[in-house]
Amino acid sequence: KDSMNSTPLDPGSSSLEEFVDCCLYSLQEHADWNDIMKWVPAGKLRHFVMSVVEGFRDHDLLSATTVFLRRAEGTFGLTVASSAFPGTIVLAAKGQPMSVGFSGCSPEGGGAAEMVCWSSEAAAMGSVSYTNIDARLDLDDRLGEALELSTSSFDTYSFP
Repeated sequence: KDSMNSTPLDPGSSSLEEFVDCCLYSLQEHADWNDIMKWVPAGKLRHFVMSVVEGFRDHDLLSATTVFLRRAEGTFGLTVASSAFPGTIVLAAKGQPMSVGFSGCSPEGGGAAEMVCWSSEAAAMGSVSYTNIDARLDLDDRLGEALELSTSSFDTYSFP
């Protein structure tokens, strides 16, 4: 690619290296630098930052979330959003419950829900504010599962 059409995150771009250098500098200036160093050994920090940048560049929200949850240790109930994917969120559960309620759905299926709500407590779906829930989906928190919701569709991914 010629440099006029490349972006800072293009593979092999010198701008990519410069971007990673800026990220490393920002991390070092951060007040919680010692906390970061507890989790990422100093010799691995550049590789870690490069992996994060490439992951953001190469994946959509659903795949980035599933990559994270496959490698993560601990329990998580996540809501993931990004200005890079407006109108899309990913809900995910691993070791922690996540319930999603849909309101205004057609009993035959098809069409978009008028309202979607979610909670890490299934009992919250029965509260007064959620009395009009037509359908509920409980993500598989034992094996891990992610759900992508957008203004036009939804898709799920279960971890193997």
